[in-house]
Amino acid sequence: MVECEIHGLSFIAPCCEHLQDAVLETRERLRAFVVIDGLGDPNYLCAACHARAKAWLDSYASGAASPEPPFSETGVCGQCMRDWYLETGQGDRSDAVVAARAERADIEVRRTATLAAAAAKSR
Repeated sequence: MVECEIHGLSFIAPCCEHLQDAVLETRERLRAFVVIDGLGDPNYLCAACHARAKAWLDSYASGAASPEPPFSETGVCGQCMRDWYLETGQGDRSDAVVAARAERADIEVRRTATLAAAAAKSR
């Protein structure tokens, strides 16, 4: 939870520092990407931070054992994020979260298949 000056006590939308700045300060029209972390929480990322997260997720899907990095270390009021999404023409952030959840589910399926194939080969 976060105490927002506009919306009061609100759920937090975890995001990278670049999106935090865009939402709270500059109102910049950065492209936002959503990545679902291992706990099932959405993380809102700019293009550069998304590229790093995607590289780790691709490695993870391929069976790598490295621990999941934090995708975002800051956050903003969820309602402010929702408003910013609409203001910047990115639509409803809920749609982006649904798509990201499907993408994470696909990653988990690929990882399971990769690990199962590796286990079968080692027998």
